[in-house]
Amino acid sequence: MTSKTVESNVTADMTSSEGSIGVEDLNVAVNRPIITFSDSSIPALDVTETVESNVTADMTSSEVSIGVEDLNVAVTRPIITFSDSSIPALDVIETVESNVTADMTSSEVSIGVEDLNVAVNRPIITFSDSSIPALDVTETVESNVTADMTSSEVSIGVEDLNVAVIRPIITFSDSSVPALDVTETVESNVTADMTSSEVSIGVEDLNVAVIRPIITFSDSSVPALDVAETVESNVTADMTSSEGSIGVEDLNVAVNRPIITFSDSSIPALDVTETVESNVTADMTSSEVSIGVEDLNVAVIRPIITFSDSSVPALM
Repeated sequence: MTSKTVESNVTADMTSSEGSIGVEDLNVAVNRPIITFSDSSIPALDVTETVESNVTADMTSSEVSIGVEDLNVAVTRPIITFSDSSIPALDVIETVESNVTADMTSSEVSIGVEDLNVAVNRPIITFSDSSIPALDVTETVESNVTADMTSSEVSIGVEDLNVAVIRPIITFSDSSVPALDVTETVESNVTADMTSSEVSIGVEDLNVAVIRPIITFSDSSVPALDVAETVESNVTADMTSSEGSIGVEDLNVAVNRPIITFSDSSIPALDVTETVESNVTADMTSSEVSIGVEDLNVAVIRPIITFSDSSVPALM
């Protein structure tokens, strides 16, 4: 499930072609009104909100079974809560205290939310989803966030999740995937693109770039990646795995003035225990292992985020 608390602007695009909700078209635009929306039968619209200013609403229902055929509402500076427990990728509980523009479209009550777009600036959000390995994320973002969540099937939950954050703090941890057995706290910007085509993979594509973070890599089961390192400077990592059974097909790491320790006693050519206090460029490639990240690119700049996934090794 996903739990988020947003205190400012957020731009999120969540799309699910299958689910169990039921809004054909909901557009909301509000200017300082006092309104309360509530619907417990439609999870994606199980919203209870009080708006303290002007409201322009157009509600049309072609069938009582649908409830809302067309609802257009625009809101500025409202407090809204979204919640949907039946669709893992949209199992979101969020409170937005700033501008929100939402477009929810569902062709059937069994679908729930076909399209949900939300734009927010400077929010505090927490994502959490334990049923979808690729989104089993618990994170708190204290700055700008742009999220695009798309799910073609409830079994997948999120087909495409793009999140951009400025100045967060993130922690990655994965003990079951040797190449990603990382416990790191990054104190700089983060731009992440997570895409999962199958729940068995969890993350089809994860791109992250980091600048001046403090990261620790550790892998004792994969000799070529049996690395325990703490990097205190720029890091750019590209991890690619074509199959979940391979884990890391290609791991390229470039570091500028870090402190790293490589160690591998099972591979003579890599039986190195070294501490590097200056520029390091490392290319690690393993054709076979047992991990499960299709593509992981990481770039970060002073963020505060926490990722956690115990069911999907690549995103533990």
